[in-house]
Amino acid sequence: MKPEEPLDPELSYSDRVFDFGRWKLSLLLPDIVRALAQTKCYHTGKGNFFTIQVIDDAGNKAEYEVFFEAYVRREKV
Repeated sequence: MKPEEPLDPELSYSDRVFDFGRWKLSLLLPDIVRALAQTKCYHTGKGNFFTIQVIDDAGNKAEYEVFFEAYVRREKV
């Protein structure tokens, strides 16, 4: 959404506005998660995040940050 565009109340929630571009990038999440082992990840001090540059439909680069927590799953014996 561009700053000059009028705010559609149907697309707003609390202090956020639905972003169709980010929604489209979110469709890549399954592939992003599968590639985590080969992706450079950065620690935030509160969890981890990494930035992926993807090409959008117009051929432009778009940054999409994915935040996640990592932990070791321990099986009960």
